[in-house]
Amino acid sequence: MAVTFDILKGHKDFVTSMLNHPLGVVSGSEDKTVRLWDLRVNRAVKCICGAIYDDVSCLSQFPGNDNYICVGCDTSAMIFDLRNTSTIIRDLVTASSCNEDCVNRIRPVTVDQDKLIAICDDKGDIVLWNCETNEEDIVIQSVHKSICSDILIIPSEEESPLQCFLISRPLILSGGYDQAVYLTDLDGVSKSSWMITPLPSSLPAVNPPFVTCLARNEMNGNLYCGAMDGSIRFLSNSKDSSGLAAVQPVISCHAAGISDLQSFHKQNRHLLLSSANDALFCIHQEENRLENLFVEKSRLELNWKPNCFVVVGDDVFLGGVSSGILRANVIEMCVFLNASGTNELRIDGGEMR
Repeated sequence: MAVTFDILKGHKDFVTSMLNHPLGVVSGSEDKTVRLWDLRVNRAVKCICGAIYDDVSCLSQFPGNDNYICVGCDTSAMIFDLRNTSTIIRDLVTASSCNEDCVNRIRPVTVDQDKLIAICDDKGDIVLWNCETNEEDIVIQSVHKSICSDILIIPSEEESPLQCFLISRPLILSGGYDQAVYLTDLDGVSKSSWMITPLPSSLPAVNPPFVTCLARNEMNGNLYCGAMDGSIRFLSNSKDSSGLAAVQPVISCHAAGISDLQSFHKQNRHLLLSSANDALFCIHQEENRLENLFVEKSRLELNWKPNCFVVVGDDVFLGGVSSGILRANVIEMCVFLNASGTNELRIDGGEMR
């Protein structure tokens, strides 16, 4: 099966973040803009600019309102209304001012009737900001001793129970450059933690295993993290010989830091999708759930470093150290490969060779 691909053009600088929003694929860039794309024609139909005064660091949905979008910029989370009829959106709905350092990730949180967003930053703090009152609900200070790079929201038991215990309120999973992953409740009380140690090797690691991104299997609650050393680890509920929460390496095909990691299901197959600073995008399929055995099924070799990606249907949209966004239908191709097949594609400057 042949792979089809295209380039979405519009940004003037590197693409830093992407989001599969209910209104369409959205991308943020170092050109200080956010663009909403019409995938039928591969063109941007809206551009958010003006109020964004620095690089876009992250994008997120808004809790309880699919017409809004959250944009991370410097130390602020900015809220914009995509219903604006203008092609160029300059009006800011509101913005947070409770983080003391650069924002790295924003996630929506719904607790009872409250609409909150969780924001993590370079200081290692996690802020829960009330979108309706424009006030910080709680600041969980110094969750990490260094940069907090990513957070995930673990839903309450009514939506999806966590493997080892039931929860009545959402939990926050966070990873950082202190080589740690923490699971805390909304009051900052620790529930579990994992320490990410260097993998055994005869060669010294170029990069320490700083945690760069997190992923969760929505079907069974399994948790994964991507690290700066290029490895992807499974965060187990069991304990190791020292009594700490066990961490199991499951994928180590990348030669540089993981930039994005997502868990995806297609035709009863569990896939882990990863992009990294070695200019690779890889798809691994889970072959043995009990042993956490993953087999590489497909990879894209780029001539630029991918920072982020989203999956829409069978298409992957990759953004990174390029002003264009690569669109490729590698998910469909991956599903039709046989058990031993691995497909490799090299894409250079928007052309496949």
